[in-house]
Amino acid sequence: FQALYYLMLSSPRARQIINQFKPDLVIGTGGYVSGPIVLRAAKMGIKTAIHEQNAYPGVTTKLLAKHVDRVMLTVEETKKHFDPSLKYKVTGLPIRSSFNNITKEQARRELGFDDSLCILSTGGSLGAGRINETVADLIAWSSKNMLINHIHSYGKMGRDTFIKDLESK
Repeated sequence: FQALYYLMLSSPRARQIINQFKPDLVIGTGGYVSGPIVLRAAKMGIKTAIHEQNAYPGVTTKLLAKHVDRVMLTVEETKKHFDPSLKYKVTGLPIRSSFNNITKEQARRELGFDDSLCILSTGGSLGAGRINETVADLIAWSSKNMLINHIHSYGKMGRDTFIKDLESK
C-alpha cells in the first residue's frame, strides 16, 4: 500500500522537479526510479530518451519506450523485445576514456598480475546474487586447479556476502 501511495505522489513531484530544474532533455537509465520523471517530462513535451544496458529490458524501460523520443540500447538483440516502429539507436555501453589509455602489459603490471589468463566478471540487476555465487565457486575451483587472475565486481549487494562466501569455499 505504501508503494501505491508513493506512486500516486510521484507524478506531481516529478512535475515540480522538472519545473524547478527546467531541463532541455531528460534521460532515464532504467529502473523504476526513473519512470515517473521520464514519463512526466515526455507528457510535458520535453525531449526524452532512455538507455537500456541489459540484453533483456526491464519493465520500466518497456513501459517508457512508448512515450520517449528515443530508445538507446546496448546490444542489437534487445530490439526484439520492443515494437519495431519505435525509434532505436544501438549505442553500446559507454565507458570512461581512461580505460583506453593503458596497455594490457601496463595494466597487468599495475595489478600485480602475471601472464596467466585474466577473467573480468561483472553483473547486475536481478541476477547479481546468483552471479556472485557462481563466480565465488569458479574462483575457489580455479585457485586449486590453474593459475587465473580474476577480477570480479560484486556490487553493493555483494559487499557483505561475497568475500565471506569466497573464504568459506
